[in-house]
Amino acid sequence: MKSLFKKSKVRWANELLTDEDMILNIYDHIDAIAKFDCNGQLISYNLAFEKQFGYAIHEFNESIDKIFYEGNSNAIINYFEKALFGKTQKFSTVVKTKDGKRIDVHITLIPAEKCVFAIIRNITVFQKERKELNQLKRMLETLNKLKHICNFYYDAINDIHYFSNQIFDLLKMNARHEQPTLSLNHYLRYVHPEDREMVREATEIAIKEKRSFQIEYRMVQKDQSIILVQEQTGIILDKKGNVEGLVGFIQNITDHNLMKDVLEKEKQLKEIYNNPDVGIWALDKRYNKTLKVSKGIECITGYTKEDFDNGLQWNSIVHEEDLDEYLKNLKALKEGNIVHHEYRIINKMGDRRWIQDYIIPNLDEHGDVIRLDRVITDVTEKKVLEEKLKYMANYDLLTNLPNRKNFVAELENLIKEYEQSKKQFAMLRLDINSFKFINNTLGNEIGDEILKQLPKRLKYYLSPQDFVARTGGDEFILLIKEIESIDALKEKIKQITNFLNDPFFVKEYQLYITVSIGACIFPENGTTSLELLRNSSVALQKAVKEGKGTYHILSHTNSIQSYKNYSIGRDLKKAIENNELEFYIQPRVDSTTKQITGAEALIRWRHPKWGLLLPGEFISIAEENGLITDLDNWVIKGIIAKIREWKKYRIKTVPISINISPIHFMKPDWPDFLAAEINKSGIDPNDIELEITENILLDNTVVVKKNLNKLKELGLKLVLDDFGKGYSSLL
Repeated sequence: MKSLFKKSKVRWANELLTDEDMILNIYDHIDAIAKFDCNGQLISYNLAFEKQFGYAIHEFNESIDKIFYEGNSNAIINYFEKALFGKTQKFSTVVKTKDGKRIDVHITLIPAEKCVFAIIRNITVFQKERKELNQLKRMLETLNKLKHICNFYYDAINDIHYFSNQIFDLLKMNARHEQPTLSLNHYLRYVHPEDREMVREATEIAIKEKRSFQIEYRMVQKDQSIILVQEQTGIILDKKGNVEGLVGFIQNITDHNLMKDVLEKEKQLKEIYNNPDVGIWALDKRYNKTLKVSKGIECITGYTKEDFDNGLQWNSIVHEEDLDEYLKNLKALKEGNIVHHEYRIINKMGDRRWIQDYIIPNLDEHGDVIRLDRVITDVTEKKVLEEKLKYMANYDLLTNLPNRKNFVAELENLIKEYEQSKKQFAMLRLDINSFKFINNTLGNEIGDEILKQLPKRLKYYLSPQDFVARTGGDEFILLIKEIESIDALKEKIKQITNFLNDPFFVKEYQLYITVSIGACIFPENGTTSLELLRNSSVALQKAVKEGKGTYHILSHTNSIQSYKNYSIGRDLKKAIENNELEFYIQPRVDSTTKQITGAEALIRWRHPKWGLLLPGEFISIAEENGLITDLDNWVIKGIIAKIREWKKYRIKTVPISINISPIHFMKPDWPDFLAAEINKSGIDPNDIELEITENILLDNTVVVKKNLNKLKELGLKLVLDDFGKGYSSLL
């Protein structure tokens, strides 16, 4: 035993150093060993001790716990005392070398007679490996908690996949009834059929060529939903370099591809941070300390990081009119919600600026906000543009009056306000007579000036609560929000027309204009904006017909007819589509022979509200609404079907005449439609006659001529309707 220790006297050292070479070789591998007396004083040690810790014997003039140990020396003394009482002690601690380096060691204290031997093993590498192992274990536990990332190991030898529990969420499998261990073929069943060979090939190539891979493919969940996943796989080799298996991750990237976005987002973040137009600011909420302020914050607000470090609060620069709403929005941060809002600030120069603020809270494990990250952009120019666009959307740029959209909104608000009361208001639609003549003779510039001056005159006879809008061209609409009586309304309209009769002075011109005014009253002439707009238009049309410079106030009777026309126009398309129309066959009889020589198709509409309607009540409306061709085609199909039915039962037929709108003859493909219907039914073209008005024959357009020729080629007979009217003398 003595040969293993170094005595404090020189002669013992000489004896130790002259031992056999074998012992000297052991010193490079053996643990450090030291011998201590009962007072903890170093008596001797081996070369491994001196080599590992660098101390010489004369440097231990104090007890070893004061020189050698790092940390709590009381614990060391406690272990040493127990060893003196004959009990071996084992413990791990940290010691310091002569040059101050800290080393993790495991010490075994072995009691002996009046001394203690210490075997000191350096476990720094072991501790480092254990720390790395723990980190790896925590990393694996963290990965297992990630909702959208599944990790796996594929045993290539036994063809078995081992998956983490996330596989159940990924594939919407039932964890109780299904195992997360699958063969490759079994796993491929969950891969989209179009991607299976790609995944199989990537796996087989990786095993064959011993290389990792990354791949994206689709998977089919148990409920048949399809998701996009990304798989990253590495190779595991044994000591001989043979493939044992694969290890990797499968991540659901259906909504966003995190792996691809990381680098791009880092790049974008760096660009944003250095961008003077975007401000980035981070605040430590625990200490109310500003962590970072980008250059953009200073450019937008005028304040530097030093200003915020010196106590400047962001709340203090928020515009006072926006402060309450700003503070209210911040309450969402306590719940971990991101806040995205816009408000005004007052910058260091005293200017008012609109900013867009995007605040991201960071919470600790207790759910408390510990940090705020915010991205701020100056959106003042955008706000100015928005206001301009909003103005353009709601106001006429020439007169600066509200436009039609704005007027309708005001009208609907007024209806809501008045509908629960007995109050009335009037809508006036005003049109400048012969305004087109002014534009054509004097130019648009003169006409525009009249349009600017006219509303200024109107406001002399309107109260502040009344509303004036320009709805287009030379037409204006007024809302008279309080009317005492019809007579009072008439008097106001007369004042307006008389005042507008005074000359308008534009440049060197003295111009006189007249206006026509149509008026309707809420609720007598309508209770909705659509009804009132339509009825005011009807009233204006009547005023124009009665002569220039006149007005017309719609009566209750006018309103009913107007509403009837509106409902007919509204319901006609639905009636055609649902076959709600009826047609009757009126025979033509030869007065001499008393024989039926032909017939005419007459259309009727049994309306659910207005009863049986004759063609004169809805044909003109169909023409106005662009439904006349649909209506005619419906009649043609019905008559052809009726003729086919008669022929099926061998009933004698005669040619049936159908009135056709001139509009059809402007459509190049209409004869083709007729030919198709006749061929499909199997009837003879002579079974149908088309009644046309004589003015069609006066239309010399190429399309009309071609269509007339096509109809004759089909064998269809054309007859003139209302012959002798219009230009019949020219035929």
